[in-house]
Amino acid sequence: MTTDNMLADAYALAHTRRMACPDDIALLAAVTDTLPDVPTVVQLGAGSGTMSLVVYAIRPQCFMITVDHDQQNLNWEAKALANSTGDPTILEHVQLHTPSKRAGENYRAVNVDLLIVDADQSYPGVKNDLIAWMPNMKKEGLIFVHDYDGTTAPESYPGVKQACDEVLGKRPKYRRGWSGVFNARFSKAFADQLSQ
Repeated sequence: MTTDNMLADAYALAHTRRMACPDDIALLAAVTDTLPDVPTVVQLGAGSGTMSLVVYAIRPQCFMITVDHDQQNLNWEAKALANSTGDPTILEHVQLHTPSKRAGENYRAVNVDLLIVDADQSYPGVKNDLIAWMPNMKKEGLIFVHDYDGTTAPESYPGVKQACDEVLGKRPKYRRGWSGVFNARFSKAFADQLSQ
């Protein structure tokens, strides 16, 4: 397994599956490169495995948890990792077949360096995921939100941007392609609303 091959496989998979654009992959790679050498990454929504390939290409020693309510998506991700690595058992990877909100509420370790939000792209789905997972984020953690600004995407999900703007604030730290990256903290207005 070479990390170059994994990144090339991620770009190829994004091209064929049309679930991400090249700029999304480049942004996730750049963000992942800022993480500690052995980060904990949680991915909400397995998709076809594209985002997992990007993370492992940049941080092959990471510990990743992928959460998806659809077993078929988890199977696609496992197949992508197996095809790219030849031996997916070398990766520190756990798949959870459960709704992402439930997983966030039940996972109680404040150790997540990067949260990738790409599951339920509805307003309540994204909002619930952010609220459920925020207590698990490290203070300096990052949240990568796919489909944040999908106006040029094959499908547009306005609820993603609406939920992020409300819960995290309207200014992503980074923005490229269809994605945005935020610091792992509630916006002041939302935090004030929660404390009432």
